[in-house]
Amino acid sequence: MRMFAMIAVMAGLGLAVAPAHAQDYRARVQGTIVDTGQGTLPGVTVRLINDATGVAVERITDEQGRYLFDFVEPGIYTITSELNGFKKAEQKNIRVQQRGDITSNMVMSVGGVEETVTVEAPKVSVRSTPAARSSRWTRS
Repeated sequence: MRMFAMIAVMAGLGLAVAPAHAQDYRARVQGTIVDTGQGTLPGVTVRLINDATGVAVERITDEQGRYLFDFVEPGIYTITSELNGFKKAEQKNIRVQQRGDITSNMVMSVGGVEETVTVEAPKVSVRSTPAARSSRWTRS
């Protein structure tokens, strides 16, 4: 009986800790990089740059051309992608909101590295999906 009580208490503590993980305010930015023929591009260097602070983080796309930035602070960002033999691609004014899930796919064209293709969005989210467990959102 004592063993059962101990297991029940430990299970209850485990359930109490689990919701705390869902309280994180940071977001996720992800996407896929493809060429103009819709072929995925592995090995692309993708940079996520916070426009307010200038802080940049880099990731390399996987075999399916996907990238992922987790735990992104809310703010306005620029995403760049570079790969030898392709023009540098850039997306600006990507609004990352609290607990947001942003998907920003990019298309890269064959060309020299001295050429840059810039896609500038108005200051709104590219694509935002609320988190599975979210609280009430308010605007300031």
